[in-house]
Amino acid sequence: AAAAAATGAAVGGASPAPADQPEGATLLLTAVAWRAPGGAWRGRKGAAAAAASRRGSRNMLAVPLKEGRPAHWSEALRNYVKREYPREVLEKHSTSIQLLSTTRDKLINSGNSHATNLKILEDYLVMLGQVEPRFPISENKVAITFTWYDALRPTKKISMQAIALERAAVLFNYGATLSHQGMVQERSELTGLKKALNFFQRAAGVFNYLREEILSKTLTGPVTTDLSSEALEMFESLMLAQAQACFYEKATMDRLKPHILSKLAARAAAWYEQALNCARSG
Repeated sequence: AAAAAATGAAVGGASPAPADQPEGATLLLTAVAWRAPGGAWRGRKGAAAAAASRRGSRNMLAVPLKEGRPAHWSEALRNYVKREYPREVLEKHSTSIQLLSTTRDKLINSGNSHATNLKILEDYLVMLGQVEPRFPISENKVAITFTWYDALRPTKKISMQAIALERAAVLFNYGATLSHQGMVQERSELTGLKKALNFFQRAAGVFNYLREEILSKTLTGPVTTDLSSEALEMFESLMLAQAQACFYEKATMDRLKPHILSKLAARAAAWYEQALNCARSG
């Protein structure tokens, strides 16, 4: 019991950032620390256990969204098709081109409607996969500029005529939206707890894919802080930590033995520590 209590305290007591640490990733990570529902395993039932879980619910984190500027898909693609193909080709694909442009406009202007955003993001990612092998996005071919702001330092932005940046930014927002969906679930009930766990695990997978596949293989050149390897690893670790916290909360609901709770809490603490280390090294 003492070990479980000590580990729970370690999970809740994340180390503060150094005094000279710049704003951004570390502030995001240390703003709210997850706390294990203290003492929930000590035979608590019903309303008391639910109240403990709700206390934890207020302390989950979501990754902030990137903001983007409008991009003129319709104009750029139409001009390219006019130059390279017969007129009937443009007429045949005019509806698809307009749909691509409209979907991106919805994505940029949808604000914080996270549930709606998931479907829009998924649709747009599919469209990007269809566009990339067919249209050469470059200054001399399909001249379209993508501009995205840093989620951690919103005054900073990057602009490229590269579909790799567009995909990376949209994937980032997909992971961020999943994290928000995980954060807002009502985890005092099993259904909500399972949903939160699933959203956090999916978000971790997105940030892992961004770091290992997109950043290292297709997105070349300078990037904003939020798309750096350190930031993406931080977000991945944070999501895994919160997923592990969901496992811990489920174990408290099931009134598992203290030594099991201790192991679950220790693993959550390890993920949080890794996320904090990534924030400080970035």
